[in-house]
Amino acid sequence: MSTGDVSGTVTFGDRPVTSGTVMAVGKDGVPHYGDIAATGDYKIEKLPRGKIIWAVTSPDPTAAIVPRPPFDQPSITAPATPKPHGAWFPIPDRYTLTSLADLRCELQSSSQRYDIKLTE
Repeated sequence: MSTGDVSGTVTFGDRPVTSGTVMAVGKDGVPHYGDIAATGDYKIEKLPRGKIIWAVTSPDPTAAIVPRPPFDQPSITAPATPKPHGAWFPIPDRYTLTSLADLRCELQSSSQRYDIKLTE
């Protein structure tokens, strides 16, 4: 199977998405992941050529992860939700699912650019 690399920038409106993950699924049905840099840039290597569908996640990087207590212990009170810091901002939830994100491209070469432009 012929493969290629895809790179680009993830933006929401005119702002770069500054953290998170992009997921690309090609005709092989296997998800491929790439981290989003603070500049909004990402890169995923060795995707199968052809139609690619995408999803984007950008969880709050300051969010606390609260472990679940064992069943025989009282629940743990979650800490207050931290305020977003730096350049991070939430993106609409629909972008986390390939079926709702409506993000698609055709990978036709060994190296291709695909800028992911998210909207309200």
